[in-house]
Parts: sequence; structure tokens; C-alpha cells
Amino acid sequence: MSADIYFLIVSTIFFAILMKVFCITSTKLPPGPIGLPILGYLPFLKKEAYVTLNELKKKYGNIFSFYLGRKLVIVLGDYDIVKEVLSREEFLGRPDRPPNNLLDNIKSFSGSMGNVWREHRRFAIRSFRNLGYGKAKLEKQINDEIAILVKEVKKFHGQACDLRRYLQSSVSNNTTLLVFGKRFDFEDSMRYFLDTELRTISDFFRPTSIHAYFTWIRPILAFFHIWNYDILQNSCYKLDQFLQRKIEEHKATVNEEKIRDYIDDYLVEMQKREKNGSSVPFSLNMLKGNCVSLMTAGLEPVLASLEWCIATIAVYQDVQKKVQKELDTVIGRSRFPEWADHINLPYCNATIWEVLRWKTIVPISMLRRTTQISTVRGYVIPKDAIIMTNIWGIHHDPDYWHDPDVFRPERFLYEDVNLNKKPPSFIPFSYGKRSCPGETLGQIEVFLYFATLLHCFDIRLPKETVGKFDKTIGIAETIKKYSLCLIPRH
Repeated sequence: MSADIYFLIVSTIFFAILMKVFCITSTKLPPGPIGLPILGYLPFLKKEAYVTLNELKKKYGNIFSFYLGRKLVIVLGDYDIVKEVLSREEFLGRPDRPPNNLLDNIKSFSGSMGNVWREHRRFAIRSFRNLGYGKAKLEKQINDEIAILVKEVKKFHGQACDLRRYLQSSVSNNTTLLVFGKRFDFEDSMRYFLDTELRTISDFFRPTSIHAYFTWIRPILAFFHIWNYDILQNSCYKLDQFLQRKIEEHKATVNEEKIRDYIDDYLVEMQKREKNGSSVPFSLNMLKGNCVSLMTAGLEPVLASLEWCIATIAVYQDVQKKVQKELDTVIGRSRFPEWADHINLPYCNATIWEVLRWKTIVPISMLRRTTQISTVRGYVIPKDAIIMTNIWGIHHDPDYWHDPDVFRPERFLYEDVNLNKKPPSFIPFSYGKRSCPGETLGQIEVFLYFATLLHCFDIRLPKETVGKFDKTIGIAETIKKYSLCLIPRH
């Protein structure tokens, strides 16, 4: 009996592999590794999956495929193929259960597609505009937060401090003021709650997370306390309850004539659409999901970008001195930097861009899904295939970047004039119609925080600290834990 069972198992594996090979050959899919039955190639993707994808690109080419679980994944590893594919309408879909869809029975516009995505995105842009969040008001709000941050950091008198504790709260306030109509003081218990829960769920947003390909497995992992999924489940529950309370408070006090924030505006829009019988659903569950998307997208990528910029120039002191010299020359010592200054600060811009390229804060862009069968360079791409873009691989492609593993801000400067040069293959916010909608806000925030902190402080590593930082990979690649010395400049 044991020999029969053994033969059955071996035969099943053999025929599964054979069928997969036959399927790939017969449908003219892009080439790629076979992987394992049931699991596909998922067990072979390391924590830094983008590095594995880059190695596979060298073997199979700029477009290749594999299965993660039962889902076919098409990987784009070259800028030219990204530009070609992500510009096409049939590649604008989202997976049914994207990695960032963690709150039960709740979706957001970032994870939706078609008219639902278009209408919610259009509404969000209009809402922000109606709330007065043009560049002038936005910049004032950010600068107010930065001034509070600088005041708090100065209390350490140049001693080593956990900068994230203050930086995370400061950046997050720029979003909570927009969504909830309120900022939270650094010591506020609600501020700590939001920072903790948002950071927890953001850590599970990885495009290669197991729950994205085996949607039924998350409650099992949580029940058995595996890979911290129990902590995730608890955070999702607490965040859902928090949003429910906030929405109920807004419903009780909303005034159509005096819209305070995004939640107010959404509730009013929802009532209008219910009366008009709109075909595009605006619901309380969608509102919850949108709030989570706005808070996480407005916090994690910006925070990670800032932390890597600041940590990098703490290591590269020569770069820091050049940035500070440019700031002192252009701005002087009597005021903070403003967004209008960025066009006159090419080396500061080049330093930020080079960190975003070198580290690639979001190494694999948010997953897409094909909405119909298509062809790309002779390959057949089936409907409902997952599209994965390896931005890190593009940013480290020697065909586009000379010595890509070297940190060198000068690569973003013209050789003959002191101006910035942004190559097309520089895509830290992804590419196409579904690239990051917060790109403009992110650019303004990163510039103002980075330039102001460099203008106010000399940034150093604490004594006996090596210039290497452990990483955590979620919605963005963040520094796990660090301390820095910010010494006030006089």
C-alpha cells in the first residue's frame, strides 16, 4: 500500500509539471520557471523578491511568466516593455484580492477598476480641490508640521534620537488632517494608535504576500499565530472599528454647506448618488477602504523615502555638505526652504532622486490584472493574468544606468549646466494611468522635509554605528530601526 501511495504522489507531481509545461508551450506565454505544483514559484521568491525577479530576467528576458499558486503572473523587467504594456487599457485592472485589501468585505478605489476606480479617483481629486488643498495651502500645512518637528528634534541637543517617532507622526498628520479634518499631537494616544496600526497592516502589503495568492489562508495563519497574521487581524479589526466611529461622528454632524474633510464630502456625495440612482456605488464600506488607502499611501512611501534620504546622507557626509552649501547659497539662513526653491536647488533634487533610484522605495509596483486577452511582442497574455512590474530592476539596469549599484547624485545633473535631468527610466511612482495618484503630494513633502532638516541640522550617525540599516518590506521598503544625531546648525 505504501508503495502504491508513493507511486501515486510521484505520478501526480510528474503530470502536473508536464501539463504546466504543455500549457505554457501551447498558449505561447512568455517563458519562465516552472515552480512547484499548487504553490507555483512562490516558495522561491526570497524576502527581497525584486532581486530574484532581476535574476530571472537575465535568464528568461525582459518579459517572463510563472505561477504563484494558481495565478499566472507576467513580470515586466524592462522600461521599454513597461512603457508599452502599462499604457494599454487592457492592463489597467486590479486583482480581485490585492495584497492591500486586508479589511474584510471592504474595497477601495485603489484596488478597484473600470468606472468604480475612475469615478472614485475623479471624486477624490475634486474633493481635495474643493477643500482648498491646492499647492499653496498644502505647502503651508506641511511647513507648519515641519516647524513643529524641528522644534521637537532640537530638544535632543544633537544627541541620538529615534527620529521615526516624530517623523512618522508629522508626515501622517498631513493625511489625517485631509481625511478626518484633524491633526494629532505627537503625544496624543490616538496618534500612537494610528501610527502603530497603519504600520502593522502596511507591512503585509507586499505584492508577493501569500494571502494575495491563497486568499483563504489568512484566517488559518492568524488562528495558529503564524507569521504575525494574528497581529494583522487584530490591527485590521481595531482600525475598522476606529473608522466606523469616525464615520458615525461625521454622519451626525455633517453639513453640506460646510464640508470639513474628505469623509464629509464623501457622505454628501453618497447621498446625492443614492437619490440619482447612480450606477457607480458610493458606500460606507468603500469609504472605509478609501480612508485606509489614503492614509497608508500618504504615509508609508513618503516616510520611507524621507528616512532613506536622511540615513543615506548621514553616511555620505560629502553629499550632505554639498546639499547644505547649495541651500545656504540659494536660501540663506533666515528662512525655511519653500517648494518654489526646488527649481534653484538642482543638487538637492538630484540627491533625493538618486536615493529614490538607488533604494527604490516601492521596488515592485502595485499589482495589475488584465481585463481581456492580449498579445505583447508575440506572446499571448490571458485575461485575468497578474501583471508585476519590477521597478527596482529597472532602476538597477546597466542598460539605462551606468554603475547602477553606486550612489551618485551627479547622474541626475546635466554635465554642462547646473540643471536637473530626469531620465525616462526613472519611475519611482510607477508608470501609466494607474501610477501613484499621490505623486505630486509625495514630491512636495519629501523635498520640504528633506531640505528643511538639512537646512536646520547636521545629521550624523551615532558613535560606533555602522552605515548599514536592516530593512522591512511592505507597501514600501523601510528602515527597520535606527537612531541619528541631528545637531542644530547655527
